[in-house]
Formats: sequence, C-alpha cells, structure tokens
Amino acid sequence: SFQSRSAREKEGEGTGRNEAHLAARSDSKTQSSVKDARSSIQIINNEKRSIFTEFYVELVRMEVRYAFLWIIGLMAANVVVFWSIYVHWIGADTFVLESNHSAPPSKLQILLFSLATTTTLGVSNATPTATSALLIANIQAISVQMLLVFVTGVFFTRLSQTKPAIKAAKYALITTFNGQTALIARFVFDTLKDGLIDVRFALTYQRITKLKSGEFFYKFDNLELMRSEATRIRVASQMTHFITPESPLYGKSVEDLEREQAVVELTIFGCEQASMQPAVFRHEFVAAHGDIKKGYDFKKLLSVKILNGRRIVDHANLHELVPAKAKHDNDSS
Repeated sequence: SFQSRSAREKEGEGTGRNEAHLAARSDSKTQSSVKDARSSIQIINNEKRSIFTEFYVELVRMEVRYAFLWIIGLMAANVVVFWSIYVHWIGADTFVLESNHSAPPSKLQILLFSLATTTTLGVSNATPTATSALLIANIQAISVQMLLVFVTGVFFTRLSQTKPAIKAAKYALITTFNGQTALIARFVFDTLKDGLIDVRFALTYQRITKLKSGEFFYKFDNLELMRSEATRIRVASQMTHFITPESPLYGKSVEDLEREQAVVELTIFGCEQASMQPAVFRHEFVAAHGDIKKGYDFKKLLSVKILNGRRIVDHANLHELVPAKAKHDNDSS
C-alpha cells in the first residue's frame, strides 16, 4: 500500500518535492518476489503476469538473443504441430510422392513438407492430395503468414529502438567543484558517430525514510543541476549538483547514504541525431555498493595534444579516481 500525501504531511514529511512512497512495516520479514539487484527495492505479493499476456511487448523488451530463441521456437512449434496433424490425424496416405505417386511419403518427408510450408519455400517431395490434407496445408500457410507478420513487427520495432552508446563512470563523487561542495557524475560516448540533440539530464536521489509511525516510504528527490539540458552532446559531459543548505544531500555523509540505502540515478533523455528517434540512458549509483565516494576527484578525461591542438578524450580514465588533495584543474569535459 502507498501512503497518501496528506498522511505524509501529517507526519511532518511533506516537502513539496517529487516523492514515491513504498510502505513497509519496520518489523516485517518477508521474501521478495521481484528484486532489483542493483538497488534496495524489493516487491512482494505482486501480481505475476504471464509472458503470454502481452507476448509482443515482452519480445520487444527482452534481450535480442532470447527474443531470437522465442521466434525460432515459434517457427519450430508450427512445423512440429502441423506435422503431427498430417501424420497422426489425417494420415500419411493423404500425401503422395512427386517421384512415385503409388507410394505414400515417409514421416520424414512429411516433416520436410511442413518445414517447407512454414519457411514459405514450398519445395517438397511430398504433395497433399486428399481434401483434408489440402485444407490443413492451407490452414498452416495462413498461420505462417500471421506468424511472419508478428515476427516482422517485432523485428522492425527493435530496429527502430535506439540505445545511445553512452557509458557512465562507476562512481558518483561528493567533492569540491568551483569552491563548493558538489555531487558529480560523468559519462562518455563510446564513439563520435553517435550524438544526442535536445538533451535533458536528471539526477534523482532515492532513499528509504522512516516516519514517526514506524513505517517506511521510498522517497525521490530531483537534484538541481548546474546544467540540466543541452542542445547537443557528442563526446562527454559531467553532471554537477551543488550541495547547498537547500539540497536534500546537505549535511549527509557517505555513511548516512549507505544507512538509508540511497541510490542516485542518472537519466539522460534526448533524440538520436541520425534517426531522430527518442533515446534514454539510465545508470544507478548505489551507496551500499560503494558507488558514491567522498574525498576523491575524477582523473581528467580531456587533454590537448600540443603538436596539432587535437583534443584527446581518454576513456581509460573514465572510472579512475585521484585523492582530492592531488586534484588537477578539472575541466567539465
């Protein structure tokens, strides 16, 4: 169950920020049926939806290799099901061989006929002659056409989806930037061919907060960024949130974030430059996993080659940290 906003305000927790509340008694000891391996969220007693409820959507969502296996499995099932009907229901004697009309085809030859019908090749040594066999063969041909429409839809839907070639640093840092304490996260594009236009950035601070009543709720705060949008990005960028007294991170140490099972989520939304398709990138920094650190700075990504003035972006430094006292001039590359 979810706490209403009015109830939260009565508990002194109404802040005017975006909040999503997940109620759970502090003394509850339950096993979750859905668990996010990266964060602390677990869902129990949820309604389990069969994969066949929205099979098309599930095929679009799942990994390519699994979607491919499902599609191959559907084609194979069509072959086997209709082969069984031909052999065990209407009988092999309803077919004749092209090479010998007096002898019925073998089970293997009928299987090859079913395969040729499913693949729309249409070439087989077995030919249906009886009305029942011709009827079933046409039903199989119709089912294959419907299956191909389904598969083609999944294929082109997946092709139209864009995944920006973005890689985020493993860590988000609480450090000093421009003389102020700030939370910093950075990311790079794997290739210069990719780029996003009309881009929006967000850092979301998520954690578990305890009410006076003893209940817990999962709270979300959008962190104000030094730059929350850009006309175009192509190489790399750094997201900076200044931890001022108005910030929900103000006065909190890394240990505090670990205790409240905090997660900082980086979200990038924009349009892929070549296809003009919307693209989304998400990455979570989980405090309990050591993804949020203090006392370090990022090693510089950007350098300038003296001979020809080329800017060099070294992806080997993406996850590299240096002690804050050894900090170099930090470009917001």
